[in-house]
Amino acid sequence: VVAAGTAGAIGSAIGSPTELVKVKMQATGWAESEKPFTTTLCCWKRVVRTEGISGLFCGAKAFVVRSSVLTGTQIPSYEVSKHYLKEHGIMEEGTTLHLTASMAAGLAATATCSPFDFIKTRMMNEGARYDYNSWKCFTQSVAKEGPLSLYKGAFANWLRLGPHTIVTFLVYERARDWFGVKPV
Repeated sequence: VVAAGTAGAIGSAIGSPTELVKVKMQATGWAESEKPFTTTLCCWKRVVRTEGISGLFCGAKAFVVRSSVLTGTQIPSYEVSKHYLKEHGIMEEGTTLHLTASMAAGLAATATCSPFDFIKTRMMNEGARYDYNSWKCFTQSVAKEGPLSLYKGAFANWLRLGPHTIVTFLVYERARDWFGVKPV
């Protein structure tokens, strides 16, 4: 869990400026006149010009936490699901077991990381509104929109994370098999 969480944290800390630009570009309007950014580079330059270099890291803490929670949930929930299904004689080692355990892991990862993803997206899109404070974003969002607001977009998250998790663990299991490493 610690290794998975740490890997997620390091990757997201490095990729935070790119995630910020993605969020900002996706949040702009449909009409050409509503789009403040024409390219990724244009968005980076504008953020640096208007908010400084530190503006590229707005929401980075929330992104690091979200990524840590995601990977810290995904890997252990896969292993726990897989072992439970095998130990209780529900399934045997094989693709069906790996598919089922990875589906459970995708659901667990979505359930645990969606609130953090919500905060990360709000911070990256409207950080100034919350004085660049993730806790303030959390408390104000829950107070104004209710606790379920933290799960806005959870179904879309699951539609993305579910297949991603399934493919990740199916490839992992095939690679393990190809290299002759026995299942744990």
